Amino acid sequence: MNAVRLQALCAGLLLLVVAAFLMPGCGAPLATRHAQGTVFASNPKIAVLPFDNYTDQDLVSAKVTEYFQTTMAGRSKFTLIENGTTFEALRRLRIRSATVLRKGQIDSLAQTLQIDYLLAGSVLEYREIGDKFLQKIPQVSINARLIDGKTGATVWTGVSNDSGDRTELLFGLGAIKSADDLSRRMVESMVRDIEGLFR
Repeated sequence: MNAVRLQALCAGLLLLVVAAFLMPGCGAPLATRHAQGTVFASNPKIAVLPFDNYTDQDLVSAKVTEYFQTTMAGRSKFTLIENGTTFEALRRLRIRSATVLRKGQIDSLAQTLQIDYLLAGSVLEYREIGDKFLQKIPQVSINARLIDGKTGATVWTGVSNDSGDRTELLFGLGAIKSADDLSRRMVESMVRDIEGLFR
């Protein structure tokens, strides 16, 4: 192999490595929808309800709920209700699942917590499957919805389905290797989209 070819090969490999480090920062595949014509409150108060778990993995919904809490805390566009306060209100009002909330339950939560919006959702998939190069490929699916505390209407929905090998370039470079890391990135993408509602 002559020097020119070797130099071209090295340059190509360098580009692959650089791309591998840049690509994981890209947003996860996310489909969102918000109600047209909705006027979003400025600097609203939001409560994150515990996410429901539809996977065969224990404690996954608690992890995802915590990722939303952590990611949303301290954002300038809205105020987040502390999760202990939210859990206590759910316990007092005897609300066991946030996936299907009746209008009366939404009214009671909004009044008790004095909030503008509720964020509810579920984890549909959270697993790691075997792979020849990566050992494990994480696959995660999360859906979420933002509920108006006054009207009970869903004003934003987000569905994110992603796989750790989506950003893989070559032999595992650029791949996300754990379901925890993948879900954190997916939550960050969803929170950025929610934040964009409040201008």
